[in-house]
Amino acid sequence: MKRGELIILWIGGILSVALLVLSQAPDPITQEVSLTLGGYIVDLMMKLAATWIICGLVWLTLYRRDKGN
Repeated sequence: MKRGELIILWIGGILSVALLVLSQAPDPITQEVSLTLGGYIVDLMMKLAATWIICGLVWLTLYRRDKGN
């Protein structure tokens, strides 16, 4: 594994951990009924997926550039 790939994995992991730490579960007493725990989990998973998709696109960009040379 190349150094650039490791850096991308570290950045993705750190962003994922930061997202998990900073996200807060909705308080059922103060939040509306429409924002349920299921909606919270789906929202969190979508943010994690977006983070890793961006990391994957960066990796693809770097890999294609390196493969062409």
